[in-house]
Amino acid sequence: MKLIGYKRLLFALASVVLLIAAAIFFTTERRVALNEVDFSNRPRVRSSFSPKNPDDAQSRTSFEFNRFKNPVTGEIPANIRQKELAFVRNLTQQQQLQNSNITYSANWELRGPKNVGGRTRALAIDLNFNGSTNRRILAGGISGGVYLSEDDGATWSLRTSLSSHASVTCIAQDPTNRSVWYYGTGEAVGNSAAGGGNFAYWGHGIFKSTDNGNSWSQLPSTINNNDPHNFDQFFDLVYNVVVSPTNSNIFAATYGAIFRSTDGGNSWTPVLGRQQSPFNFSTDVAVASNGDVYAVMGKHGAQITEYGVYRSTDNGANWTQINPSGLNADPQRMVVNTAPSDANTVYVLLQVGNGSTAAEHQLFKYNAGSNSWTNLSSTLPNFADLGKFDSQGGYDLYVKVKPDNPNTFWLGATNLYRTTDGGQTYDWVGGYHQTDFLYQNHHPDNHSMSFYPNNVNALISGHDGGLSKASNALESPQTWTSLNNGYLTSQFYATSVDPNPGGVNMLGGLQDNGSWLLESNAPNTDWVNVFSGDGAYNAIAPGGFPFYVSSQSGNVVRVTISGNQAVYSLVKPANAQNFLFITPFLLDPNDHKVMYMAEGGQVWRNSNLDGIPSGNGNPTSVNWTALTGSAVANSQVTTIAVAKTPANRLYFGATNYQSTTVLKRVDNAASNPAGTVITPGVTQGAYPSCIAVNPNNGDEIIAVFSSYGVEGLWYSSNAGASWTNIDGNLSGQSSPSKRWASIVPTASGTVYFIATSTGIYSTTSVSGNVSWQQEGAALIGNVPTDMLVSRPADGLILAATHGRGVYSATVGSGGSPAIANVNVSQVNIELQPNQTRARSFQLSNVGGQPLSYSISVSGLGNADKGGFRNMLSENSKIDNNSPRAFPPKKRPAQLQRVSAAGEVGQQGAFSPQTPLIDVLYLDDGNSTSDDFIGTNDFVDFYWATEYNLTSGFQLEQIDFYMRTEGLFSNLVYVGVYSDLNGAALEEGLLNFNTAPSGGWFTVTLTPGIQFNAGSTFYLVVGADGLISFPAGADVDATIPNKSYYLDNTSFTWQNLNTVGGFENGAFLVRALGTISGGGNTPPNAVASVPTTGNTNQAITFDGSGSNDTDGTISQYSWNFGDGTNGSQAVTSHTYSQPNTYTWTLTVTDDDGATDQATGQITISNTTTTRLTVTPSSGSVAAGGSQTIVANYDA
Repeated sequence: MKLIGYKRLLFALASVVLLIAAAIFFTTERRVALNEVDFSNRPRVRSSFSPKNPDDAQSRTSFEFNRFKNPVTGEIPANIRQKELAFVRNLTQQQQLQNSNITYSANWELRGPKNVGGRTRALAIDLNFNGSTNRRILAGGISGGVYLSEDDGATWSLRTSLSSHASVTCIAQDPTNRSVWYYGTGEAVGNSAAGGGNFAYWGHGIFKSTDNGNSWSQLPSTINNNDPHNFDQFFDLVYNVVVSPTNSNIFAATYGAIFRSTDGGNSWTPVLGRQQSPFNFSTDVAVASNGDVYAVMGKHGAQITEYGVYRSTDNGANWTQINPSGLNADPQRMVVNTAPSDANTVYVLLQVGNGSTAAEHQLFKYNAGSNSWTNLSSTLPNFADLGKFDSQGGYDLYVKVKPDNPNTFWLGATNLYRTTDGGQTYDWVGGYHQTDFLYQNHHPDNHSMSFYPNNVNALISGHDGGLSKASNALESPQTWTSLNNGYLTSQFYATSVDPNPGGVNMLGGLQDNGSWLLESNAPNTDWVNVFSGDGAYNAIAPGGFPFYVSSQSGNVVRVTISGNQAVYSLVKPANAQNFLFITPFLLDPNDHKVMYMAEGGQVWRNSNLDGIPSGNGNPTSVNWTALTGSAVANSQVTTIAVAKTPANRLYFGATNYQSTTVLKRVDNAASNPAGTVITPGVTQGAYPSCIAVNPNNGDEIIAVFSSYGVEGLWYSSNAGASWTNIDGNLSGQSSPSKRWASIVPTASGTVYFIATSTGIYSTTSVSGNVSWQQEGAALIGNVPTDMLVSRPADGLILAATHGRGVYSATVGSGGSPAIANVNVSQVNIELQPNQTRARSFQLSNVGGQPLSYSISVSGLGNADKGGFRNMLSENSKIDNNSPRAFPPKKRPAQLQRVSAAGEVGQQGAFSPQTPLIDVLYLDDGNSTSDDFIGTNDFVDFYWATEYNLTSGFQLEQIDFYMRTEGLFSNLVYVGVYSDLNGAALEEGLLNFNTAPSGGWFTVTLTPGIQFNAGSTFYLVVGADGLISFPAGADVDATIPNKSYYLDNTSFTWQNLNTVGGFENGAFLVRALGTISGGGNTPPNAVASVPTTGNTNQAITFDGSGSNDTDGTISQYSWNFGDGTNGSQAVTSHTYSQPNTYTWTLTVTDDDGATDQATGQITISNTTTTRLTVTPSSGSVAAGGSQTIVANYDA
């Protein structure tokens, strides 16, 4: 068991932070560099591909399908990826506008993240890899193309054309001619670049390289006359490509068939599969070291007999069905792998049903020598919680055998598992983690693996987070090294940037990969993970902090910095339920404390985000208003925009995805008017994806609709009163999907940018026959791009792609306004009392006009002694490898959820929610715990307290003290038992507010439970495994040896006294109700006192929370620690000298029994303003700078 103690440290030196404000420049509230900020407490939100989030997975599929489907047909056009690529090939590509009336150059550059990869199904290490002269690895991203590393993953280069099909699913090297490689395209499931479940991004056949993977060409034999306008061949979905080690025959596992080529891919012959529909949806193929070929064919509910496992001993000419006994009657996705060191050993892994548990999978081992099967299904890995074997319906599924040992193999699913005894036992070695949520440097959702030819004990794993290397693949615990060093395959939904000119902070939300932050203009700077789940919309306040990130389904979080610790506060509106999977929200460009957020058919507005308490963990009603006046019935708001001028003007678009599409303009949105319908002549049911607003003129807008088959770009210069379609040369049924737009005014004119499924385009004129020119063709290419963000003041524009990261460009901004820049992000002055010290910095004007500035001091220049920070200490840990399942969700009428305040007062003072007479407790009786007990390995933790009654007692309320790290989930089990090993008298699974530092929670029982004198009852509390170390406990119990925790290894209750330091401890769980008869119970002293103050300041000492279970408190006695005393329940006291004082409250009840509470308060000298800044105001010429000196006298 690991105990967490929160110890407080005071810093002796004084510290001053100077914040600077110029005409158009504001610095961040942050006080430390980004690399010094601890984001490890970021809330743990499971992504849409988490094994515990099947609903989110469905929401993601529906979201992406609705974005792109043709509203008339209800489908995404077949083979649209090939159509739109062919469409783009007919357009003239150029990197800058050919217009002599404007001088501007969009020079695009990669912004990363170079340390974040994406889904990788194709992976191979060169068979000639020797660690010195050959260190080559090839890998393919699902929407990123093929990458080559010549230095064992230290760096990567894209080797496929930016205009070619990027959906790489498999890759293989010819063992007999190792300069020849092949890769296949077309992912059958999971492609968020396409959207929906009808495989809009079919592949485009197989590609070949004859120069060791440096360049590639498409095999004409795998496409239909290079004009694939319909799904008319099996090569549109390629699961696997393998090359025989004996004769260079190529085998391709495609949709519906196994194909063979004997001439290097020039021609192909189907050698296995049905001749007519229904075809086998999924297939796989492997070649043994002796040349025998094995194939598997899924059934997927089809009424066919041609499914299961097949073997060919004549190079694929003839096949024998060798299905094992016990094979499920409806196998779905099936995969096969042979043992390189034993040609007779073959493993087949398959998914049935939902593929979400070990029971919905089968594993078989085939011995070709004896033609016999062994069923290994009963021992498939089945760890608790996130450790269960889950392939998510076959989305992530493989088996890979170690090259030198046929009994050592790995199973890839959501997690990665290893066995060294032929499948009898397994180690959980990758994906989610037993204790730390995620394996360090390894992502969940595993798809591929490759072993090093020169070291069979080392391997590379491919997953939804890119690539990870295990230098010793047999170690326990397993360690990984990330190889995402420029392996640019990340898939962005959204991005944002510090709106201040010159600001470097930018954010990105990544599919299945959380939210990431960059704070640098340096080209190779790593991004920092700041939030989990599926990364969605984000926003940055001027200066960089606070910033806002979100995960799927509207979980929007504010991130601030306290000391060096990130503080997360949920800002999601309460009573709002109908959120998009990727929910739009934004900050008002005129007031970053105002937020707009889409929900259902309406928009919510928060008038002051600062009013939401720091650390808030539940949806909140603080300052939120639903703009019901402009709501669109039976629709979903899918995009929102707010004008900078005129202020308070809201635009939004909504649709029901079938027959209704509505755009609205809402002027003076704060007053909640009905708004004005401004829908252009778009096809009804089309998906509004973006409304771009000119930042200098809120009447000029572009409405973007992402549906295929509709006119997707509409322009208005009069706030939507009239519209003109501006698809121009990007129109037509085969044209790309339009996803975003940005209007960028410059000193020389306005530039219009759009993001599409085939990259970025721009124009300087939206009149007449609009001509869109492709941007960044040599760097970005045709990768789907979901969002554009522009900052006109300094010409910055960002592009978030769904497959190759984020790019930026600078649009020419000659004659730009003044732009302030400071050579430091903050000014720190640290000194001892009675010292004087000065610091200087440079204020520069990098704009084109004079800069007027004024400098003010944050906090009146007072000394800041640093405050308190939490420190974690580890004492001991209980190992829980086989936890009990969390109780089923049920809420009996007797157990009702009530409001829980979390932290109450400055010390979390205990205050019963209802006026009850009697309180039974085992702990020391004060308001907070001494420490917290539990585990941090995702194991549900249960704790219990025992009450032995000498009188009758009616239990009416349960109060318990706990903490939680989770932001969105404080899932708690509460039960009442007469026998700790028996059935519960009452129980329920409740969802409370969170309390990261600990807080009291209350459950009311209506009616109460009556216990007779002489009886015993137990109160049991259980916390979900996502909550680490939840149980509040005291080391000095009033009644020790009556507190227990559940040992999940032995499934027995153990006394808390077995934990070091808690030999006389007790959990803080209290029974409140009515005692009938019995002797006097001592009172309970409860005090609420601040922990800091200043000299000559009136400090409030509050003992009114003290209580007596069987009488009244007759006397209060305060000792303030400075030789003075008080006698009131609530009193005030003033200290004249700085010091740390120990105070004590003693309460006496009407029978003479007493109880005490004690604590400390630190008093500092009254502070005065002692900071001067010279010069504090002035003007800086364009291109000039000014030295500013800050002087502090302590």
